[in-house]
Amino acid sequence: MIVPWDTSLQSSFRSLLKSAHPGLASAALPLIARWDTEGTLAPQLKPLVAQLRAKLNDPALSDDQRIPVIVNLVGVHNLDPQIVPAVASLLGSGASLPLQTKTLESLGNTRGSSTGSELVAAYLRVPAELRDAVLGQLI
Repeated sequence: MIVPWDTSLQSSFRSLLKSAHPGLASAALPLIARWDTEGTLAPQLKPLVAQLRAKLNDPALSDDQRIPVIVNLVGVHNLDPQIVPAVASLLGSGASLPLQTKTLESLGNTRGSSTGSELVAAYLRVPAELRDAVLGQLI
């Protein structure tokens, strides 16, 4: 059964976005993106997306803290055309190999038009151990 996008569901998602627990609000992003196809909650999502984008390159955060940021941002890549390039910038950066691997997997799960070109551009930047995985995601 598919739950329709209605005022009750919008209200529930708005409550999640106002949660005192920031992880809950960011985890709700991909769910909201799937239901809110008309962008009804876009004004409420943009500040949260901006906060998450700022956390991508925060050296004070561990990989375990950054991985959900990556997954949640990629889940709403349609809200901001800069999300995919920002996330893809982790590929071939000083980020750990496990973080780059999770970044690659997350990007590979998108259907965004810019994802392929970002992966092609990252191919020569990534460590040699990730090049086969990049090709696998492109294929």
